[in-house]
Amino acid sequence: MLKQDSSPPDEAMIPGKNGASAQDIKFVRSLQQKKFRQQNGLFVVEGKKMVEELLRSPFEIHSIYTAGASFKIPGPAPVIRTKDGDLERMSSFATSPGVLAVVKQKEWKPLEQLTGLSLVLDGMSDPGNMGTIIRTADWFGVEQILCSANCVELWNAKVVQATMGSVFRMPVVYGALPELLKSYIESGKKLVAATMQGTSFQAIEKSFPALLAIGSEANGLSAEVLALATTQISIPGRGKTESLNAGVAAGILMQQLMQ
Repeated sequence: MLKQDSSPPDEAMIPGKNGASAQDIKFVRSLQQKKFRQQNGLFVVEGKKMVEELLRSPFEIHSIYTAGASFKIPGPAPVIRTKDGDLERMSSFATSPGVLAVVKQKEWKPLEQLTGLSLVLDGMSDPGNMGTIIRTADWFGVEQILCSANCVELWNAKVVQATMGSVFRMPVVYGALPELLKSYIESGKKLVAATMQGTSFQAIEKSFPALLAIGSEANGLSAEVLALATTQISIPGRGKTESLNAGVAAGILMQQLMQ
């Protein structure tokens, strides 16, 4: 379980790599907060599987902290051996998973050419949903994810963890969605909007390239995105619940459109 930290350092200064000093610990803890992640252009990755995924990616590593010699780091990554207690203090988890990396953020650019499915997320504020959607999109081979500026931050610890490593592979672009979508729409790309009132996905003819737009569970898609939609689709249900979780809905629609 992730824990919250409300004690930022006096100043966000990147420490050196000569050992896990008090300043190291304070600095890593500061990256639990968005403003310090933005200020330094860094984020934190925790856990053996996540760090292994990181090491296979092109992301630039600032430093890796690990206790003991149980976790082997291949290559020239800057490794700092430290105590379990220090890792506990650095970790955003209630119990540290034993290895932690500080990583440089990557800025993705929109793809100029589309051949398959791209995902559009509008106002996705829940970090768990966001991370799950990124992981699911990676599974189904989605080309990229375009996010409105008010979506939860990609480098949020809960988002990163929920992706289970897909954050290192999936291009995720933030911006004003009408502007991000404009060139695709003008070149004839289909924008499929998921709504409660749309046609059942079972009756939709699949064609690519296409963009699938998903809104938040609370507010749905914005009027600006709906105005650009080529068609609206929905997921037929038989029960009495009012709506599906946004992450679940995104997974169902990706599976149907990509099969």
